[in-house]
Amino acid sequence: MTKHGLILGFDPGGEGKSQGDFGWCICITSNGTLQPPLETGLAKNAWDALLQIKNALRCHYPTGHPPVLAAGIDAPLFWNPQGKKTVDCYLKQVLKPLGMDKSVMHINSLLGACLAQGLLLGRHLRETWDFPMTEAHPTVLL
Repeated sequence: MTKHGLILGFDPGGEGKSQGDFGWCICITSNGTLQPPLETGLAKNAWDALLQIKNALRCHYPTGHPPVLAAGIDAPLFWNPQGKKTVDCYLKQVLKPLGMDKSVMHINSLLGACLAQGLLLGRHLRETWDFPMTEAHPTVLL
């Protein structure tokens, strides 16, 4: 079965950061191929990012948008009470020879904006759509 729809991406940040605040993007996927972003933007917080995405979808698709299939959020969405997450340890191990292992940080090392807004965004998304969400490491993909 072929899937056609939208994938949302989010990069929570702190207000007033030099790299921007809360980045978001809308991508289209068709038959397993991810297209370049349909639209991107910066918001002040998780709620504004979600509102901007909803407005962008209304502009691009006035009569109804394709289904939202999934979202990736550059923030921790689950916690391992026993310590480090296995997937993060694996990513750090793979990235170490490339000098990029510091791009995957332990939850205790992250700024509050990333932690709180990532979880709040996940909650807001769940209230709007029912689709899979995952933690994303966009820097790792580069």
